[in-house]
Amino acid sequence: MKTNLNNVTLICVDCVNHGEAVAAIRKSMAECDFAAVKFITDKPFEFEGIGVINILPLKSKEEYSHFIIKELYKYFDTDYVLIIQADGYVLNGKSWLPEFLEYDYIGAAWLYSDGRNVGNGGLSCRSKKLQEIVATDPFIEITSPEDEVLSRLYRGYLEKKYGIRFPSDDLADKFAYELRTPIYDTFGFHGKFHKPFQKTVVVKRTAAMGDVIMVEPVLHYFHKKGYRVVLDTLDQFYMLFASHYFPVHSIKRIDGRLLPGAEKYNLDMAYEAFPQQNRLKSYYQFCGIKDGEMRNPKLSVGFPINEGTKLFQKSCVIHLEGIRQSGRGVFGVDWENVVANLQARGYSVFQVGRRNVPMIKNAIYINTQNENFLCYVVGSADIFIGIDSGVSHIASAFGVPSILFFGNTNPEIVHPDLSDKVIISNGKVCNKPFCWHQQIGVESEPCYINPNMPPCAGYSTVQVLNAINEIQNGIGKQKDFTQDR
Repeated sequence: MKTNLNNVTLICVDCVNHGEAVAAIRKSMAECDFAAVKFITDKPFEFEGIGVINILPLKSKEEYSHFIIKELYKYFDTDYVLIIQADGYVLNGKSWLPEFLEYDYIGAAWLYSDGRNVGNGGLSCRSKKLQEIVATDPFIEITSPEDEVLSRLYRGYLEKKYGIRFPSDDLADKFAYELRTPIYDTFGFHGKFHKPFQKTVVVKRTAAMGDVIMVEPVLHYFHKKGYRVVLDTLDQFYMLFASHYFPVHSIKRIDGRLLPGAEKYNLDMAYEAFPQQNRLKSYYQFCGIKDGEMRNPKLSVGFPINEGTKLFQKSCVIHLEGIRQSGRGVFGVDWENVVANLQARGYSVFQVGRRNVPMIKNAIYINTQNENFLCYVVGSADIFIGIDSGVSHIASAFGVPSILFFGNTNPEIVHPDLSDKVIISNGKVCNKPFCWHQQIGVESEPCYINPNMPPCAGYSTVQVLNAINEIQNGIGKQKDFTQDR
């Protein structure tokens, strides 16, 4: 049902953009029922439902402004007039608020901060009282640009002498948008400076890099629903999404006006609260999402990683770090032997890692302090070998076939899809298998058998070599995610 504006006349004055002007009138009429609709122009057109009024051609913006200030009042009899233009018209009649008619002038807010910020005349609603005053008061001599003349130059005079009322910036933001990004589903707009109103969602996840990467399917869900997606995380983790395959905004760089009305979800400690449930499922649960896709995250470096852009044509990246949770470590592997095996197969072997890194002889160590470069190094690899970590999630997000060690953590809880991974796990060697998932929190209890070298974290070189064979014999690289929108 259209919005009833039976005390408002719709007027478009245009002697240049005739077709666009009529289209704007039709679009506005599709949203509202007006007391009258008038097209003031220089051509003798005839359109059903539109009253055409002929005038001498207006040949400049200055002539248009003079007409609006000094002549327009003659062409409508209702208490209010809604002025539209070829590039400014009604978008959503349901967003009309009765409060708009409590003021003599309302248009989109500008960018001033001096109390005279409302506003734009391209789509504006004005009282008959105002239009008669400005047309007949001899003090008002300057007429161009007409909206700045009314809203800024003579505003104080009109308020003091005649009691003319202008609304707050916030109400003007609900009426229309022009120079500022819309924060409401506005009644209308003027100009094509911004896209129409888009809901904003803020997803917070700090913690570790892998925890933030795992949020990506949630961000994609909201993106597909039409939201502007904002990620609230540490700066270095946001850089993982700076060149993402759909827009992800940093909370520190987004227009602050968008945040008060945004939907907000805090996922800190979300999956830790349900340690025996798949982590992505917990994220969806905390966001109220019931139809989220259970898939691995996807990342992008801003361009496709392929044979022409890879760092090396055939490479393997190994990631081993000394972390506090010894049950997630790797003990017992002869890494020099593994590197030699890989090099014999034609791989260039690189090692990444920052904390207490056990250096592997003959592997090339890359000090990847920059997250984007880390994504490029790992995403370019043909094989990834490593512990359950943020780096392994980067490999997963780029579809790199991976050999992953899982001691006290259950891989099915960490990754929604294991099809491109070979899991090496000794998690069931004791009577507390996958003990990390037995308690709520961020760390498991120390191993009751050997807290420094848990048996679930003990592996053999043969296990790794067999896993390499399995990778080469069956698991292929996934599609190029930078092309997936």
